[in-house]
Amino acid sequence: MRLIKVYFKYCLIQFKTLLEYKFAFYMQLLANALWCFVTFAGIWIIIDRFGSIAGWNQYEVLFLYSINIFAHGLSGIFIWGPMVNLGKIIEQGEFDTMMIRPIDSFWVLIMSKFSYTYIPWLLIPTYFFGYSLDHLNFSMTFTQLIFLILIVLNATLLNISILVITGAISFWTIRSSDILGLLYNANNGIKPIIDYPITIYPKFLQLLITIVIPYAFINYFPSIYFLDHKDTASFSPITVVFIPVVTLCLLGLAYLVWRMGIRSYQSAGS
Repeated sequence: MRLIKVYFKYCLIQFKTLLEYKFAFYMQLLANALWCFVTFAGIWIIIDRFGSIAGWNQYEVLFLYSINIFAHGLSGIFIWGPMVNLGKIIEQGEFDTMMIRPIDSFWVLIMSKFSYTYIPWLLIPTYFFGYSLDHLNFSMTFTQLIFLILIVLNATLLNISILVITGAISFWTIRSSDILGLLYNANNGIKPIIDYPITIYPKFLQLLITIVIPYAFINYFPSIYFLDHKDTASFSPITVVFIPVVTLCLLGLAYLVWRMGIRSYQSAGS
């Protein structure tokens, strides 16, 4: 509870600083909102052109994509800035000051890099969630609503875990931006693979994003269960049971990698 209060105080201070330059603040939000909307428009044009993709109609694909983007936005608000900039922070010696604060250095890092520009990445996907479910004639029950919230929470935690693991590599290599680019680049990264049903890809890619880098557990497997979709993937329906297991394992791995990075960290002045 204390960490939450401190975090919100940090955010309030950052917002007050940002609002000193209101035009820049609102233009950044607008630019990110437009970019997010354009990505949805691009997806819609593709799926509307083909009608369905691997047995998924356009509204099911839109639902799939909305989970991915919402989770990316929610995790990005808290984690993207800190992990992307960690190498630079270490290189410039800023992490030294974080190590001597009365709060754990991880939380100091998170609090200092609130990424407000991801706010539109929450609002726009929320609209398309409702839009896709409405056109699927999906009658949302209270239980299903809770399950949908858990799906989004699970997706966010998976994103956070992978970002922390990737960012923590900076403790050994100083810069992990190339790895982040490999994972998240919109044109040739690995994560955009899950924008569509994974059955359209070769088996080795399906295995890559299910076993090696479990992105498929962010939106694909949860969507199969939530939408009661009869997919043709070469994975058993029981795979859904492993969703929370995979998330907990990845969270544990992220914690271990971070702690190992802290133990091996050498001050910029040493």
